Amino acid sequence: DASFTVSPAKQIFYCFGCQATGDVIAFMARLENISQFEAAKYLIDRHKINVPAEVLAASSTAQETQAVDSY
Repeated sequence: DASFTVSPAKQIFYCFGCQATGDVIAFMARLENISQFEAAKYLIDRHKINVPAEVLAASSTAQETQAVDSY
């Protein structure tokens, strides 16, 4: 029996042992013990993914809002 499975069609993983589930960003965040934002940035940088400017602007705004909320 496999205790870990990946569903390419659904683009998710699931661990039967610890019940962890999510997409590739959640997997990398868990694997590297980093935030999901850091995991997304890591994957973008590592695989040289072109991210549209409007997406970058929206993520920057969301990150700034989160940083202010945490103070």
